[in-house]
Amino acid sequence: MMKTVEDIESLPDAGGAYALVIELLRPLTLALKGRPEARLDPGRYLYGGSARGPGGIRARVRRHARVGKTLRWHVDILTNTAGVQAVAALTGGNECDVIGRVAKLPGASIPVPGFGSSDCTDCAAHLIHLPDDADMDAFLTILAGDDGVVWRCPPVVCFLPPGVPGKAD
Repeated sequence: MMKTVEDIESLPDAGGAYALVIELLRPLTLALKGRPEARLDPGRYLYGGSARGPGGIRARVRRHARVGKTLRWHVDILTNTAGVQAVAALTGGNECDVIGRVAKLPGASIPVPGFGSSDCTDCAAHLIHLPDDADMDAFLTILAGDDGVVWRCPPVVCFLPPGVPGKAD
């Protein structure tokens, strides 16, 4: 049965695949090396990745969730801008299988061919634009399956100090 965890540190430290759900609030222009400039429109995206090195999925997702990191992978541009909203972790899973399942959703599309899949010959990209009406809870449950782990970023609450415009006094 799928497990939901409260924090990133509870994600598996084993190797496997993961899916990052990223909510982009404003347009983002991408200048990827060796590719034409591309634009991502606001909306919800899913990035499928793999983690086979030390610390497994937990270490990779921890890195993706940091803001201001050095750009190493295509997805770093997106996560530095928009952050990670949710994660489905699949110990022993394969990122291409994750992308294959997501790409079949009605309304899902590939926004930037080759994004995140420079070393993959099977997938058009490892980034999928999800339809606005996608039920993310149901989707994460299906994606994670019986053996997966899901983490959702807690909502952020902002407080303005007294006297700052926009604060209700």
